[in-house]
Amino acid sequence: MIKELDILREMGAQKIYEETHITLKHVQSIIHESFEDLTQVQFLGFVSILEREYNQDLSALRELGIEYFQEEEQEERHQNPSLFQKDTTKSNFSRFYIFLILIVIAVAIFFSFKFTSEKMDTRTLDNTNIENAKKNIPPVIQVVETQEKSTTDTNLTKTLVIENNTTKESNTPTILLEKKDLNLTKAPIALKVPVQAKLEKVKTKKIKKTLSPLVIKPRTRVWIGYINTTDKEKHQAVVKHILTLNPNKVWLISMGHGNVNITLNAKTTKYSSAKSIRFLYKNAKLKKLTITEFKKLNNGRLW
Repeated sequence: MIKELDILREMGAQKIYEETHITLKHVQSIIHESFEDLTQVQFLGFVSILEREYNQDLSALRELGIEYFQEEEQEERHQNPSLFQKDTTKSNFSRFYIFLILIVIAVAIFFSFKFTSEKMDTRTLDNTNIENAKKNIPPVIQVVETQEKSTTDTNLTKTLVIENNTTKESNTPTILLEKKDLNLTKAPIALKVPVQAKLEKVKTKKIKKTLSPLVIKPRTRVWIGYINTTDKEKHQAVVKHILTLNPNKVWLISMGHGNVNITLNAKTTKYSSAKSIRFLYKNAKLKKLTITEFKKLNNGRLW
């Protein structure tokens, strides 16, 4: 018998269930050293919770459970060896089909590229005639005459306005060439100056900032409970690899131990603790909580 379990037995399975929220059936299995209804992952996670909450060293119980599950696994291997053998035939067929699909894709890309190239060649236009026609368009010449008075003689100014239909822009001033070698008596002619085009305002779109997900990567298996504070929905899982949480929600997080790496906003923080740790995630920020702070945010509950 394991002495550390005596305290838990005296407390009773019902009280432990109410305080830890481990199902009553599983609590009874652990304190009475009966592991038939548990998996190894569940067993290790529940033992970690009991050690943390009641400050008990249950390493002897953990070793006993691990030994039990190893014996169960060896017995199952002996009875059903085919379950643990790799199906090489299926693997070989899968590789063959993958290779065949790659060949088909390569052929399809080749013919598609060839067809596109030929189609583009047939649509090539000869712009030589168009360019020659533009060069041969004669410029439009307007004559503007103005009169200048002097004390000795009368000098007239002849102004030539050259506008080329192929090069004129609406927002550039007209080019003026003046020649003072004519003697005319006509009244001055008014010039119309083109009005510069209005500039259109470019509307800039606001780029919505997207938040990066909250990624929890344990270095060893760990029980993780996480609560959506909006709808108070609770989730729990024993995680071996990676747990990703939606960054747009507010989470209360509890872990069986603190040997984890947490990535947030492209920054990874390494935690190292044998005891349980708790966090509050809100608005792309992660805050570590004490037990008291966690209970306060969770309506006085430990989980």
